[in-house]
Amino acid sequence: MNFNFNHFNEKVWEIYSEGCEPYPSLSNVQTRAKIIVQNYRMDMPQGTPVEISSLVAKCWAKDPADRPTFAKINEELKEFAETEVTTETTSSERE
Repeated sequence: MNFNFNHFNEKVWEIYSEGCEPYPSLSNVQTRAKIIVQNYRMDMPQGTPVEISSLVAKCWAKDPADRPTFAKINEELKEFAETEVTTETTSSERE
């Protein structure tokens, strides 16, 4: 299965930037050129959990063999979600 890491990373970025466009001043062609030719990687928005930033960085690996599979991404996201739910529940119970 061919998985588009650029789209995944952009969607994650949009979620944590609260809906902002990742490349507002660039056309699609300019964006692709910047990513492919200049190896540009956008910084994750402030407040993005470290676990999510780390996962996105793995997806940006230059060598495709170093990128996680979609199954691995899914597994890491589930683990993160479970941790977040547990943390939220524990915090709510203390109040």
